[in-house]
Amino acid sequence: MQRLLTSYRAIPADAAVRLAKPTSNLFRARAKNTGRGLDTSGLTDVIAVDPHARTADVAGMCTYEDLVAATLPYSLSPLVVPQLKTITLGGAVTGLGIESTSFRNGLPHESVLEMDILTGTGDIVRASPEDHGDLFRSFPNSYGTLGYSVRLKIELEPVKPFVALRHLRFHSLTDLVDAMELTSIGPVQDLRLSRDGLRVAAVVRGGLYAAALARSPDGDVAIRNVRSLRPADLGEVVAADWRAAETVVAVSRGSDGPVSQVSVDGLTWELLPSSNLTPPLRAVAAAPNRPVLVTDQSGVWSFAGGDLETWRQVVGGVPDAVPLYPG
Repeated sequence: MQRLLTSYRAIPADAAVRLAKPTSNLFRARAKNTGRGLDTSGLTDVIAVDPHARTADVAGMCTYEDLVAATLPYSLSPLVVPQLKTITLGGAVTGLGIESTSFRNGLPHESVLEMDILTGTGDIVRASPEDHGDLFRSFPNSYGTLGYSVRLKIELEPVKPFVALRHLRFHSLTDLVDAMELTSIGPVQDLRLSRDGLRVAAVVRGGLYAAALARSPDGDVAIRNVRSLRPADLGEVVAADWRAAETVVAVSRGSDGPVSQVSVDGLTWELLPSSNLTPPLRAVAAAPNRPVLVTDQSGVWSFAGGDLETWRQVVGGVPDAVPLYPG
């Protein structure tokens, strides 16, 4: 820090203040500047990682390559990591950055908790939402006009050792937006195609969703018109299947009404009897004119329908079975 302040005071009053660094991630031509710059050689490291609070104190000129190398041993990562590994954390905040996780976590500056900023007066100011809030909120996208970040405290998030990557091809912007409408909600836990092939029922983050399938002349399929079905009534859904072209059967976690059926437009909802069942339920299978099958803690059970009908245990069914109807 002392080298930084000394280099700042050595810059003539009529000279532009800039960072003294040999490289740049700006992909454009600019005039060469031979004047003195700020000595940031002592601002390139990760200062500390707090795995319990899931935060990191990072010097402003630390690259994301070095930052991630310091957080991964704790199975943690910055919320947004640019692909260009030589981008610095301070640069991504003052110049804005974006990457694939931004759809969920926003931009790099949105996970900053506080910053130490070298201002134009030569002072180091600690800015946070509570202290010097105007500077804290104005600093992102200021491109050095308000100062330079010398230390940033950022949030971290847990990460897994590996990432599952799946490539999907879209032939129109409409198809892309429609597909993202479902997958952007969260991980798909269960997905069932209706018997007529016109709709899908999906369990996403414990919610039940229905959507239409649109097919192009060349055979491409797109998910359209995603609709959430009765979230307040169903609670946390674990599995679903089509009982009819317009009706979905869902099993929910908990003991109050673990099995119910809902219309595809969400307008009607009906609890099925739960006698003989032992929650939590794990799976369901349904089909037109066939008994509903569910799996609970004791095995597989069958329900044919009717007000007086009860669930009957299927001989040979085991608690980890996944019932299904072909077709």
